[in-house]
Amino acid sequence: MAYVGRVTAPRAVPQAANFRKEVRPLAPGYSVGHRRVTAGSIGAFVTRSDGYLYVLSNNHVLANTNRGKKNDVILQPGKLDGGRHPKHLIGWLEHFQELAAVGNTIDAALASVSDELDYEVSYNGVDLVGVADAVDVKERVWKVGRTTGHTTGHVTAFDVDNVEVDYSDEGDGSLVYSFDSQIEIKGTAGKHFSRGGDSGSLILNADNHAVGLLFAGADETRITYANPIRLVLNAFGAKLILS
Repeated sequence: MAYVGRVTAPRAVPQAANFRKEVRPLAPGYSVGHRRVTAGSIGAFVTRSDGYLYVLSNNHVLANTNRGKKNDVILQPGKLDGGRHPKHLIGWLEHFQELAAVGNTIDAALASVSDELDYEVSYNGVDLVGVADAVDVKERVWKVGRTTGHTTGHVTAFDVDNVEVDYSDEGDGSLVYSFDSQIEIKGTAGKHFSRGGDSGSLILNADNHAVGLLFAGADETRITYANPIRLVLNAFGAKLILS
């Protein structure tokens, strides 16, 4: 285990990317958000024992960092990318893991999806195979997200504790939550693996198995952090939809 200094769950930045647009059928990687949030990314589609379809992303994307309430409107694309209610309504906030000052392991939420909408489970043309049994240092990973699109990287650490994440709107340290058991990732050849707006992206390994849910990073060091996907799914009693 390791101690990590403060990083951020940044607001989306307006970069030119195909994943910022409205997409129907809904698809992973595209812009999404609570109606009062700038924008994040659709991570995956999941089901629970109730049989309904849900979008998986972060608490700070779908639940406005603990401020959201059940049945709040979810937009695709997110507000920063032109999403407006009711034109771009795709569903409603259903479940989220509330963030606490310390001891968090996931930043995650589920939104129910309107019955009128279709969806497809393809990550920029690649099919999700399943959930990884484990993660290893130096393992190659990739993701598709709203801001940086398709990026690749490698795992630099796992089971990382004391990851302090600044959720304040101004980045002034006034709203900090600490996370344990996290995955640390760096981009290929020193490039960014993620930037603001990629929050909520599903991270996959080279065999196209889900590894983690992206939720934070540091622009200066170009480090990304992710919740282990099994912790996320277990928290909601959810299963990834593979096809």
